[in-house]
Amino acid sequence: MTSYREIAPPPALARLVECFWTSTSRGGGDSHRVLPDGCIDILFDLESRREPFVVGTMTRAEVVVAEKPSTLLGVRFRPGGAAAWLGVPAHELTDGHADVGQLVRRDFEWRGVIEGNVESAVSELGLALMPRAVDRRIERRVSIATERLLSFEGSSSIATLASDLGMSRQHLARLFAAHVGISPKLFARIQRLQTALFELRDGRDLTSIALHSGYSDQPHLNLDCRELAGVTPLEWLAEKDAG
Repeated sequence: MTSYREIAPPPALARLVECFWTSTSRGGGDSHRVLPDGCIDILFDLESRREPFVVGTMTRAEVVVAEKPSTLLGVRFRPGGAAAWLGVPAHELTDGHADVGQLVRRDFEWRGVIEGNVESAVSELGLALMPRAVDRRIERRVSIATERLLSFEGSSSIATLASDLGMSRQHLARLFAAHVGISPKLFARIQRLQTALFELRDGRDLTSIALHSGYSDQPHLNLDCRELAGVTPLEWLAEKDAG
């Protein structure tokens, strides 16, 4: 069984960081499905104490299997936040992993994060991230665009959004590739699915969930969920309940 919790970042990091999170697993083949969320994470393995690694923006779900007991600590950046902090185009990391040391050669003192228990690691994580975060911001147009897509639950027209920002859809796509790692259309699809699955856990029926989340009907929701999550909504819910 995997245990997961989220922790609010220090206020000084909140403009770049969505949350810190911890995940513990008993091992023995314990598995869980990680869905795409439009974000980039840095992960610290507090058991092996290896160098932290970056998980790029995902375009499809990944099933993670823990053969050994594990304790992970992560920082989830806001869409566009990791590119600002790392100084690396987000599309270079999409659907991939990279050691932080390959991307950040200086001013990231991460050793203290993995030297103690979870509580001290969370405190050290904030200190480790701070130096590079002081003068960095998410690109303004990316921030506006992602907030719009999030507030409209992924249903906003990309053409309208681009026009409102004074650019073409192609320019907006290039901006998203560099700062978010995926296209605005895929980002919107991911947010729409996240909204639908959140409502599913609240016990609403699939037809009303599909329509409320911007799908044309329930089969449309089923198809999108299978493409992005690898399972249907009800299969996903059964996995969550079993876990």
